[in-house]
Amino acid sequence: MVFCNFRSDRMREITTAFSSTPVAFPSTPKTATKPSNLYTVTMTRYDSKVPFPVIFPPCDMVDGLAEWISKQGLRQFHTAETEKYAHVTFFFNGGVEQAYANEDRRLIPSPKVATYDLDPGMSADGVADSVCQALREQVYQFVMCNLAPPDMVGHTGILPAAIEAIKYTDAAIRKIA
Repeated sequence: MVFCNFRSDRMREITTAFSSTPVAFPSTPKTATKPSNLYTVTMTRYDSKVPFPVIFPPCDMVDGLAEWISKQGLRQFHTAETEKYAHVTFFFNGGVEQAYANEDRRLIPSPKVATYDLDPGMSADGVADSVCQALREQVYQFVMCNLAPPDMVGHTGILPAAIEAIKYTDAAIRKIA
């Protein structure tokens, strides 16, 4: 069995369940036994306690795009709302928290609601405004953003709200374009 998901936050529970015998699944009162002839690997390390071989062990990122842009002496701008800010900074920069030289960042606060179907536009308009401002400044050779509504509202499973999230995102893209 190959666990293909790269996101450890989604995979810890299921890989842990397959790594021990017997396995008690919270959703059922039954106990399951792992097949004895099952060979299991994971695409990446989910947790040091998961005993399966890892196909792509963690490695240090060298000369990722943000670092390379910085080394070229170019200016770059990264922006997103709170829910996706780590994706355009820490994750995009290969796990480096500190901004590179000539890298500017702008965080747009996400709305404070219980679930994002209650505000399906989230802060897409604010992120678009942030990108437009950066483009008007004409000092950046690289500008990136993450528009969160389709992902975050989609996770609620509420289709009408997800459709609205797409509409807000379309409007944000039109504003940027």
